[in-house]
Amino acid sequence: MVFKKSEKRANARHPQVVTLVIDNSGSMAEEGKSQQVTEAVQDMVITMQSLNIGTHGYRFLLNICSFGDLPTELAVAASPAEVDVDKLVFHGESGGTDMPLALQWAEKALRKALERCRTSIQNYQEELSPNPICVFLSDGENTGEEVTAAAKTLRSIPVKDGCLDVFAVGVGMQDQHFEVMKAIASRPEYAIRIDSEGVADFLGEVGGTIVEGTDIAHLAAKAR
Repeated sequence: MVFKKSEKRANARHPQVVTLVIDNSGSMAEEGKSQQVTEAVQDMVITMQSLNIGTHGYRFLLNICSFGDLPTELAVAASPAEVDVDKLVFHGESGGTDMPLALQWAEKALRKALERCRTSIQNYQEELSPNPICVFLSDGENTGEEVTAAAKTLRSIPVKDGCLDVFAVGVGMQDQHFEVMKAIASRPEYAIRIDSEGVADFLGEVGGTIVEGTDIAHLAAKAR
């Protein structure tokens, strides 16, 4: 299937900010979900690194964290070359699933990434950058406070001639727990439910979409 190209393409003058917020609570160790995440996220970053070999610029800035009771920062406002792939390992061992704290981390990391673009890239053209994208992935019930305020603050970060696209991805999530993902997503269709065995495939689709510069809207078709 051929997907429509995005009107805005990432390059060294106007890179895209990509934020991955990954549940690393105990339930993610079940059914090989954490292993799928590890392989998919590592592949995504390695592909991005290969695009920048021999250049000083970068097409993407990355924010990556795992979260359970607390968020664990793996990369913040980092070019692909600055990310240590060996540290992108998810074991499903981080206790509960405190979603508001993870969303607060994402908000701060995104602001840092945008600030790096605005202050360090000569002739930065923010209006030509693809919308920043945040993928928030979890498989269980929120064990923190209510998410609405933290999600709204994240989504309200100003982006010139654009907005933040937040995909909230529930992995094998029960109906009553999936409601929280609808409160996190930036558009109703960006609250997505996938099967446990489809984690790697979905993250692979995300990575391919970002790298190829295709329209992200087709990811919503992955909803179950």
